[in-house]
Amino acid sequence: MGRHRTHRSDNNQKQIQKLLAAYRVGFKDVSNVSEFCDMVVMFRGEIYFFEIKNPDYVKKPENYKKSLTEGEKKFHSYCRIFSVEVHIVTRIQEILEIIGLK
Repeated sequence: MGRHRTHRSDNNQKQIQKLLAAYRVGFKDVSNVSEFCDMVVMFRGEIYFFEIKNPDYVKKPENYKKSLTEGEKKFHSYCRIFSVEVHIVTRIQEILEIIGLK
C-alpha cells in the first residue's frame, strides 16, 4: 500500500478564508482532498479553483508551479484537458482580482 501524505493548509489559508467571508464570497476548503486544489471559490455564478501557496516559501510567481506536489500537478493536468484553470495564489488580493472583485 502506498504512503498517504497528511494534508495541511498553508498558514495564510485561514486568513484568506476570513477575508473571503467578509467580502461575502462563497468558498469551500478542500485542502484535505487528495489530488485536488486547496479551495473552491464561488462568486457571481462562477466557480474557481485555487491552489494557495505560502508567500514565505514561494517568493516569486514564476516559482508557484515548481512548488506543486505530485497530486496537485495531476489535478492541474486533468483540468487543462477541459480548458479549466487552477489559479495558484499567495494573497487574498490575487483571488479578488481573479474573481473580478478588485
